[in-house]
Amino acid sequence: MLRNYLLITLRNFRKKFLYSVINILGLSIGLAAFFLILIWVQQELSYDAYHSASDRIYRTSLDFTSNGEKYESGVAPTALLPALLQEPAVENSTLLFKPGGFRDPVIIIDGESHAEANLYYGDSSLLDVFDIEVISGNRSALLRPDQAMISESAAIRLFGNDRPLGSSFKMDGMDYEIAAVYRDMPPASHFHASMFVPFLSHPQSAPDRLTWGSANYAMYAKLFPGSDPEFLTQRINDRIRQDFGAQMDESNFVSVNVFPLQDIHLKAAPQTGLEPGGSYSSIYIFAAVGLLILLIACINYMNLATARATERAREVGVRKVMGAVRSQLILQFLSESYAFVIFSAGMAIGLIYFLLPVFSDLVGFQYTFDLIFAQQLPYWLLGIVLLIGFLSGTYPALVLSGFQPEKVLRATAITTNQGASLRRTLVVVQFVITVALITSTLLINRQLTYIQDKNLGYNKEEVLMLSNNRALSANFDYVANQFRNVPGVESVARGSESPVSVMGGYSIHTPSMAQDEYLLVKAIAVDEHYLETLDIEINNGRTFNKGDWEILEDTVYSFILNQKAAEEFFSPGEEVVGTPVLLNGRSGFVRGIAKDFHIAGLQEEIQPVVLFMEDQFSKVFVKVKTEDVQSALAGLGNIWSDVAPDQPFAYTFLNQQYSGLYQAELKFGKMIGIFSGLAIVLASLGLIGLISFLAVKKSREIGIRKVLGASIPDILMLLMKDFARLILIAILLAGPLSYFIMQKWFENFAYRVDLNIWPFILGAFIAVFIAFSMIFFQTYRSARANPVDSIKSE
Repeated sequence: MLRNYLLITLRNFRKKFLYSVINILGLSIGLAAFFLILIWVQQELSYDAYHSASDRIYRTSLDFTSNGEKYESGVAPTALLPALLQEPAVENSTLLFKPGGFRDPVIIIDGESHAEANLYYGDSSLLDVFDIEVISGNRSALLRPDQAMISESAAIRLFGNDRPLGSSFKMDGMDYEIAAVYRDMPPASHFHASMFVPFLSHPQSAPDRLTWGSANYAMYAKLFPGSDPEFLTQRINDRIRQDFGAQMDESNFVSVNVFPLQDIHLKAAPQTGLEPGGSYSSIYIFAAVGLLILLIACINYMNLATARATERAREVGVRKVMGAVRSQLILQFLSESYAFVIFSAGMAIGLIYFLLPVFSDLVGFQYTFDLIFAQQLPYWLLGIVLLIGFLSGTYPALVLSGFQPEKVLRATAITTNQGASLRRTLVVVQFVITVALITSTLLINRQLTYIQDKNLGYNKEEVLMLSNNRALSANFDYVANQFRNVPGVESVARGSESPVSVMGGYSIHTPSMAQDEYLLVKAIAVDEHYLETLDIEINNGRTFNKGDWEILEDTVYSFILNQKAAEEFFSPGEEVVGTPVLLNGRSGFVRGIAKDFHIAGLQEEIQPVVLFMEDQFSKVFVKVKTEDVQSALAGLGNIWSDVAPDQPFAYTFLNQQYSGLYQAELKFGKMIGIFSGLAIVLASLGLIGLISFLAVKKSREIGIRKVLGASIPDILMLLMKDFARLILIAILLAGPLSYFIMQKWFENFAYRVDLNIWPFILGAFIAVFIAFSMIFFQTYRSARANPVDSIKSE
C-alpha cells in the first residue's frame, strides 16, 4: 500500500511540476534558514556553559554609585582576591588581566615582534576555576613567574609545526618559557585567550601592592555547591562598609557585585566584559525572524497543498467507489505530505552543509557540520518534519476524505469555503510577517546609520591612535615633531585614553560639596594638544597650554570639565572657571568647560568627564587629512621603524574603534537584513505559486469573460481585488507588531532615532510593490492568453 502511495505521489509531482518545485524549494530554504538561526541562538544561550562548574562560578566586581546613579565596572581591585578566599562559601577564586587596554601587548620571539591582542595575565588558580584543557606540558605553569601557557592555534601560528614547549619569548623586558599548550577555548566563551602569562610576574601581584583603590582586574569566585551568592555579596559589602564607611554616604558608595558567569555575555552592562557581549532582545528578535521565515515557508506549502486539494475531489470519489475507506484516504494524503516534507528536509540539510561556511563568516564563529549535528539539531529537524507534514496534510486528509462519491462525481466543479477561508487567512498571516520584517529591517538600519553618523562631540574620522611605548616616550618631543613634518599630518597629541571608551574612574571634590563629600567621575590625562587634535570644543574659559605644564611642577593641576560635569558638580549660577577642584588628591583649578562629548557607546547617556594635564600617557593620537591618509601612514611607519624597530607599527582609527563598540549590533543588523530579504523571497515565491494556481483554476472564466468583451485591465482587477483586500488587512496588522518589536530593541540605546510613521509607510509600500509586481506578472500572462485555448481545454 505504501508503495502505491509513493507512486501516486511521484505521479502528482510530475503532473504539477511547477507547484511541486515551488513547494519543495520554498520549504527547504525556509527549513535551512530556520536551522541556521537556531544554531546561532543556541550558541548565544550557551555561553560559558562548557565549564563543569559554570553554575557555581561568579564574576565579582565593584559597582560605583554617585549621586544615586549606579555604574557597573566589571572589574575588581587586587585586595578583593584574598578577601574572597577567606569566605567560607568560596571554594576557589582567580583573576584575569588583559594588559594594555586598546594597546596590544607585544611579545618578541627570536628577535621578531608579534602583537598578541588576546594575551592575558592569569592567576595561579586559573585552571582550578575554569575548565581549560591542557593538552601538553605542565598544568601548574602559572605557579612560576617565568612560565607561560599558549593556545593550540597560537602555538601553530607563532612556532609552526615545531613543539613550542621549552621555547621562550620576551615581553616588557621579562623572559618567559612556554610550559603548557591548551586547547583553544570554545567560541561560546566570554573571553578567548591566545596566551596566559602568570600574574605573579605583574608588579601589582606583590603582597605589598594589594589595594582596594584601583579596580582593573576581572575576578571570579567558584562557590561550594549549595552556597548562596547573595549572602556572599552581603558579607563582602559589610566588610567594605566597615573599612571605608566614613568615606561613603547613602548616595555615594561602592559595593561588590556578584554576577553569574553564564549571564555575562547577555546580561552584563555594555563594556564591562572582556569581549563585546550580546543581548536578549537581539536573540528574541532573531529567533522570531527564524520562526517567521519557517512559518512563511510552511504557509506557502500549506496554501498550495490546500489549493490543489479540491482538484483531487473526483479522485477521492473514484477511490471510494472502488472500495477505499476513509482511513486509507487519510493515510494516503498524510503519506504524500510527509514525502514532500522529508524530501524538503533532505534538501535543507544539503543547503546547511554548503551555506555553513558563509554563515560562519557572517556571525563571526566557525561552525562545522559535524559539530552542529552532534547537538540537538536532528531532534529539532525530526520534530518540525512531523509537525509540518501533519499540518499540511490534515486539510486534504480530513476534508476531502469526507466527500460523498455521488456528489463529487456528478458535480462539474468542487468548491469548499473551508479551503478558501484557510488560504485567505494564511495569505494575511504571511504578509503581516513580511511587512513587519521589512519595517523592522528599515528601522534597524536607520538606527545603525544614526550610530555611525551621529556627532559625538569629537572627531573620529581622521584621527588614528598609536601605542605610546617606551621608545616614543623617551624622546616624545622629537618624535612628535617628526610626525608633524609628515605630509598630511595636521596635529599630534597624547592621552591616557581614547574618548571612544573611557574607563578611568576618579573621585572629585568641589567647593560646593560637603567637606568629606566626593563624587565619582571619568577622567582622562592629556597633553596640551589633545583637544585640538580631537576637535573637542571649548564652551567657556580656555583650553590647555604649555603654561599648564609649568605650574604642574608646583603640583598645581589644570582641569577642563565637560558641560555635564559642570552641571552635576556645581550649583546653578556658581562660577566654574577658576574654581579650585580636587581630583583623586590632585589639587588644581578649572581652566575651561568643554562641550559634551560621548565617552561610551550610544547605549549610555553622556557622562561627566574631566580632562587634566599629567604625564601618564599610553596612547598617541595623530590627526591626518582625509586625502593624504595613505601617504601619511607610510611616512609615520618609516619614523616608527626608526624609533621603535622592535615594535610593530600598529594603529587604529578612532572610527574603527568606535565601530567596535557595536560589533554585536552591526552583525545583528546584517543578519536581520539578509534573513528578512530571504523571507521576502519566500513570500514572493509562495505568492507566485498561489496566483499561478488560481489563474489556471479560473482560466475558463477568464476565457469566457474575454469572449464577452472584458479587457485585460478588467481581468487583472478580477484576479487582484481579493489579494488587494488581504494585503491591506495585513498592513494594518503589521504596523503595531513592528512597533512593539522595535520598541523593545530600541530600549538598548539611550540615543536613538524616533519611531515615526515613515518607516512603517515605506515598509508597507515595499511589501505592496513586491506583492503586486508578483500578482501583476502572473495575472497579466493569464489575461493575455487565447480564450479559445482555455475554453477548449475545459
